Amino acid sequence: MRPTDPNWFIALTVDPGEWYGPLLRTIPRHIRAFNANDLHITVAFLRDCGEQRARAAWEAVEPYFDRPLEFTLGGVEALGNRWRPSALGLASAQLDDDVSEFIGKVRDLATFKAGVEPDTRPPRPHVTVIRPPKRGSLDEIREILEWAGATAPLQLPLRLTTLALYTRSVERGRQFRTVVEKALAPSD
Repeated sequence: MRPTDPNWFIALTVDPGEWYGPLLRTIPRHIRAFNANDLHITVAFLRDCGEQRARAAWEAVEPYFDRPLEFTLGGVEALGNRWRPSALGLASAQLDDDVSEFIGKVRDLATFKAGVEPDTRPPRPHVTVIRPPKRGSLDEIREILEWAGATAPLQLPLRLTTLALYTRSVERGRQFRTVVEKALAPSD
């Protein structure tokens, strides 16, 4: 992958509501957290497949998003290597939830349509809030992991009503740009 090739992914958008601001205030100061508008739960990571194949994946998956999904924010978990995590996110507070089921249903189809290798790991839905610095010192990593361990699980139910196709953003302060999305009204 060339550095100029943007990654593409399909995700459920997450409303920061009233929970994200208080969580941000607890994050170590020197660590850059995600912009509230970038919060999401990845459904299918399409890598640098290009816009045409990303849109094909989107068109294949979008019809499956036919109702709002329920997700309960749990505790902060380190993702990737446990000694040098690639991200820290809020995991699901439940083992079996709507989001895991949805990801399991559509992820392989999306990656097939995008022409990328499928993710063979079991779905592990989470809302990423921090990407640690790639060249962070051991003290910085230790501080981030201590923060994660000291943060109480939120146990906060969310209703997810929007599915989106994302790529890299060129807007300052944002990491991702929404290319296309499908919103569903809550079915109450």
